[in-house]
Amino acid sequence: MLHCEIRLQRRLFTIDVELAVEPGEILCLFGASASGKTSILQAIAGLEPRARTKIAWQQSGAYVDEHTPTWQRGFALVAQQPALFSHMSVKDNILFGVRDSKGYAEALDLAGRFGLHQYLTSRPRQLSGGLAQRVNLVRALAASPRVLLLDEPLSALDGAARRELQDLLRATLRDRQLATILVTHQLSEAQRVGDRLALLDEGRILQTGRVQEVITRPRQVRVARMLGYTSFVPVSESASGSPKARWAIHPDRVVAGAHRDLGPVMSGTVVELTPYQGLYRAAIAVAPGQRLEMTLRAHELPQIGAQIECTPLAPPQIDDTDDGTHSESTSRAHDS
Repeated sequence: MLHCEIRLQRRLFTIDVELAVEPGEILCLFGASASGKTSILQAIAGLEPRARTKIAWQQSGAYVDEHTPTWQRGFALVAQQPALFSHMSVKDNILFGVRDSKGYAEALDLAGRFGLHQYLTSRPRQLSGGLAQRVNLVRALAASPRVLLLDEPLSALDGAARRELQDLLRATLRDRQLATILVTHQLSEAQRVGDRLALLDEGRILQTGRVQEVITRPRQVRVARMLGYTSFVPVSESASGSPKARWAIHPDRVVAGAHRDLGPVMSGTVVELTPYQGLYRAAIAVAPGQRLEMTLRAHELPQIGAQIECTPLAPPQIDDTDDGTHSESTSRAHDS
């Protein structure tokens, strides 16, 4: 198991996280831009000289800290942009970190698995961006790293190519039992590729756990907003009349009609319809000052002003006293 403790002072906040990743496991690190995701990977790889780190690889008893040179760590970092050697062929790029004949054979097998056999004699400038990133990934894997660090390596690819490479990458990492940390800004990618999800905000881990568990059971308002929840409807009130808890409602997890076996039934007035990624978002006023949103197809659209019933699907309850501030108990990336 990989175990990391990282502390790094940034201009606006301090990164202070602890991460643990099992062999064969993919931990997805998700957060807004400038939340510290790339800095964490660079600190683990030894490319951030200001970071204070403690990194243990328990399978071999190896231990590194901020003084261990990058080349001695045995970690591979793949960035968003391929950093290939322009004067070398694809084959020579892939074999750059290979040390023996067994590794040579495995590297060529990986090249075939990633669809690169016909490009082995090409130079990087002759490749599309997607092919260049495949070479970048295969080169990292061919070096047989202890840990693979992926910094949004698929962000420049279009939808179909991205999904294909996501599936291929996941299957390969499973086969090789690599501990992997993947930085991503797409929840869909975390769901397709990852085993666990860690939500990072201003250098702290807010929540971590199995991917689907975190997405469907946020524990804080701040976490819920990061995950795309847009509505927070009171469940109950205290003696003073202020809400004690709220249902966190995601627009994609609301269905039209009354389905009491699936969740709380709510009724209200349609006040707004907005096109959204080929679908529509309907805003429904369920109480004075309270709205919820739901995602609808074109043939399901109600009229503005219509009275409708809808059912959020098993919405999580969030304690309204939780203001989403960071705490020591939520800054560690272990299973929740």
